[in-house]
Amino acid sequence: MFPWQCNNKKWFPDWIYYDIPITEIRKLINAIDKEQTVFNYPPFISEELRKLVVLSDDDNNKLEKKIDQLTKQNVELKQQIECIINYIGVEQDNKEEKDNEEVQDNEKVQDNEEEKDNEEVQDNKEEQDNKLEMQKEQTKEELPKQNIGL
Repeated sequence: MFPWQCNNKKWFPDWIYYDIPITEIRKLINAIDKEQTVFNYPPFISEELRKLVVLSDDDNNKLEKKIDQLTKQNVELKQQIECIINYIGVEQDNKEEKDNEEVQDNEKVQDNEEEKDNEEVQDNKEEQDNKLEMQKEQTKEELPKQNIGL
C-alpha cells in the first residue's frame, strides 16, 4: 500500500461506529465487569458510554413512572365508564319496563281481539248447529209423510 492510501480516513477511520441496541450493550458491559467473557485483550469501555447506559436506566425509571400514572388514569376511566354504564343501565331498565308494559298492553289487546274472534266463531258454530238441527227436524217430519205417500 502506498502511504497516501494508509492515511485515507475514509478507508481507515480513527473511530468505528456500531449500531447496537442498548440492552445488548448493558449485557456486554455487565459480562465484562463480571469477567464472564473471554477476550484476547480487555475491551476499552469509556466512562461516557457507561454514563449513557446508566442515563438510559433513568429514562426507564421515568417511563415506568409514566406507565404507573397511565395505569392509574386507566383505572379511573374504567370506574367512570362503569358509573356511566350503570346510569345508562338504569335508563335502559326504565325503557325496558315501559317496553314491557307496552308489550303487555298489546298482548292484552290481542287477547281481547282473539276472544272476540273466538266468540264470533262460537256464535257462527252455534248458528250452524241450529241450522243443522232444524234441517234434521224438517227431514224427520218429511220422512213419515213420504212413507205415507208410498
